[in-house]
Amino acid sequence: MPAANFNPAIEAGATYRLALIVRNGPTTAAPPMDLAGWEPRMQLRPAADSLDVLLDCRPANARLSVADAAAGKILLDIPASDTARLDFSAAVYDLIIVSAAETRRLLQGVVSVSPAVTR
Repeated sequence: MPAANFNPAIEAGATYRLALIVRNGPTTAAPPMDLAGWEPRMQLRPAADSLDVLLDCRPANARLSVADAAAGKILLDIPASDTARLDFSAAVYDLIIVSAAETRRLLQGVVSVSPAVTR
């Protein structure tokens, strides 16, 4: 199944949260995928071929987690202190899940950042 295109907007200086359910099929009627043994990862880069990582999200830094493996739930949670440091207007990203045997891309797109005004 190909990755879904999703173009989120992040407000700099504000907490950004996104919860998603990974399913075993292309519709919301499909049962959730059991994510036991899978690790989510996401990176933002200026361009797909860039070596520069603008933001790295994974369980090790608590920005991305499997919130409920049996329910297929992944939680992206970027604190305000991290979004405040985002000093670009747009970047590309993808969100993948990795197991010992396989890698799947779930989402991909362009992230836009709205700068903070109130300080």
